[in-house]
Amino acid sequence: MKKLLLSFAVLTLLCGAFGAGFSWRDGELAEARQKAAGAAGAAVRAQETLEASVATLTRERDEAREQGEKLGDQLRELVKKAAESEAALARATAQAKAQPAKAAAGNPMKPMAEMMKTPEMRDALIQQNLGQVDMFYGKLYDRLQLEGADRQDFKNLLTERMRAELEMSFQMMAGDFSQQQSGAALEELRKANTASDQKIRAFLSNENDYKAFQTWEQTKADRMLLNMGTPAFASAGEPLTVAQEDQLVSAMFAARTKASAVPDMSKPENFTAANLSPDMTQKILADYDAQVALVAAGAAAYLSPTQLEALKALQKQQRALQEMGLKMGATMVGGK
Repeated sequence: MKKLLLSFAVLTLLCGAFGAGFSWRDGELAEARQKAAGAAGAAVRAQETLEASVATLTRERDEAREQGEKLGDQLRELVKKAAESEAALARATAQAKAQPAKAAAGNPMKPMAEMMKTPEMRDALIQQNLGQVDMFYGKLYDRLQLEGADRQDFKNLLTERMRAELEMSFQMMAGDFSQQQSGAALEELRKANTASDQKIRAFLSNENDYKAFQTWEQTKADRMLLNMGTPAFASAGEPLTVAQEDQLVSAMFAARTKASAVPDMSKPENFTAANLSPDMTQKILADYDAQVALVAAGAAAYLSPTQLEALKALQKQQRALQEMGLKMGATMVGGK
């Protein structure tokens, strides 16, 4: 009997041990399964992240490729127009050389003024300038988010406007306008610009976009000068940001249009012998020096030291170009 009870006790202990062992193994298996499920979830999330990154990179690649194709098309168009303009200019130059010289003694620029009277020469120069519409307004297209046919239609309106301004400028440079004729031509230009404003306003059909165009048009002369100097900032290793460009243009416009005793020579109607006399030329240059000093002083707040030095170097170059332009202009309109 005692042996039987002892055997039963041993059997009970063994069953308990086996039960505990099975319970422990079940817990270990559940934990392993939980870890495996977590690892699988992490793998799925990693796969989804990778796929999203690949999709983003693919989209960016496609956008870059599309932009590259657009730039290529624009470049080919500009090359084509440049070739056409150069051919027309060569024909006009040959025609002008074939004519008897009418230059007055001591006025080496008179032949150029005579050439400006030639319709073919003027047309060649106008075509050359119209070929740069994209350079003047390209960034505005992007800001107005114009693409495809809309971009081309807007460009056509700008080309029409620019042609009227160029016609006026080159006729004034020819030096054959009386005061009465100049007044009549200016009135025609004002009417043309008013009509152009109405067409552009209707085309954009958005007051904010139209105001953006007006601001761009008012600061066009300043943007042209800054665009000429863009490589100076790039070569210095610190290109201007869009915000910095806008700040500089606004500062240049404010300095140029502040109250002044000298004429604004960016306007065709001011291209006269009186405004290009030696005395007035010196006053214009002195006023320009004051303008650039004002711009540089303000720019120190939003340009880096490197960018500020690039700006001052650009201003120095533009000052020399302006002085040369004033002297050439004086000889073309009959000055000394």
